[in-house]
Amino acid sequence: MKVNLIPFIIAFSAGLLIGYAFYSFGSRNNVNFHSLLTILAFLFSSLTLSCTFGVDFKSSRITTNIRTVSGLFFVIGMISLVIMKAYIENIPFVIISSGILALIYLLIIYSINKSDQ
Repeated sequence: MKVNLIPFIIAFSAGLLIGYAFYSFGSRNNVNFHSLLTILAFLFSSLTLSCTFGVDFKSSRITTNIRTVSGLFFVIGMISLVIMKAYIENIPFVIISSGILALIYLLIIYSINKSDQ
């Protein structure tokens, strides 16, 4: 695994901007929920975008597969966070569902990287 510094910094910065977008466009009725969703949006988007743009792996095939999965999980994660922001204000549900999504993502990335195909 090789980290490309400039694309990694750009992906991390895009994650910061996405987190700020969740912060600025949300209602602040429930401050704890609003802060949690902002942090989750930042963490999840930074993680997936960093693997999409800022990291190269052993072979081009593994890199392509991981970038595809990362892009797919980025879209799924953002859609789920927008839905949770609009319709759900239950903090444990948001933490559990986002955690399960992130763990599934990490497991798939790990298994693709270990497959050495």
